[in-house]
Amino acid sequence: AKTVDGIGHVNVEFDGDGIVRRGMLCFDPEDNGRRWPHITELVYRSTGKTMSPAYRRNNNCNQSVLIPYSKRGAFSEIAYADILNGSVPADLIQGRDVIIGATATGLGDNYPVPFGDGGMLSGSEIMANMLGALRRDDFIRPLGTTKSLLLSFLPVWILLIGFLRWRPRVA
Repeated sequence: AKTVDGIGHVNVEFDGDGIVRRGMLCFDPEDNGRRWPHITELVYRSTGKTMSPAYRRNNNCNQSVLIPYSKRGAFSEIAYADILNGSVPADLIQGRDVIIGATATGLGDNYPVPFGDGGMLSGSEIMANMLGALRRDDFIRPLGTTKSLLLSFLPVWILLIGFLRWRPRVA
């Protein structure tokens, strides 16, 4: 613990339907005031030396953020063994964030994500999506209750007004 830049967590958060749409940028497991930032937040800080804007906005550690997933395969994958034995050119990974993790199907580190094909992503690719969102500061922000209600009822009211104004054939 004394030799690392920081200790964080890599927990994923499942929605009620079992899909991973959200992540927590920090959490306080013991309720003792010690916050554990997400590992991607620590990677962000290692290059910028300051906390990310999303982490600053997230004052409450129990508040989760919606992950804007990139299309499947948007992040390059290289075998860790190839990096260790030197068969990967240094300029290919120099200046880039390298996330090490199991990506093979069947290893147990795959999670259901909100893709149209109902597919799975490895935990390391979910972390890459979170890191990308931290760097771009573009986590999905849900609408407030008032705007959600307005957008939900507006089409219904337009249709009802249309029934009053239009001839039955048009309606």
